Amino acid sequence: MNDGSKILAAFLAGAAVGAALGLLYAPAPGVETRQNLSEGARKISDKVKAKAEAGMNYVSSLKDKASDTINDLLHSQEESGTV
Repeated sequence: MNDGSKILAAFLAGAAVGAALGLLYAPAPGVETRQNLSEGARKISDKVKAKAEAGMNYVSSLKDKASDTINDLLHSQEESGTV
């Protein structure tokens, strides 16, 4: 994880904690507060899942590109007779 990702993750975690504390101290009935917390947690979970999937897709595409490049290099070496 690079520094930018760490900062973003820390910011999102802080925002989630702040939102949860705000809901807990808001003048709302317990049932409504729990529903709000549940909905907020679900939204955050969905966003995290989407970011994780995007990251996995990116890494997969990098792997595919590296594999293609290596195969191309090996093929060109075989054609030139240096392998």
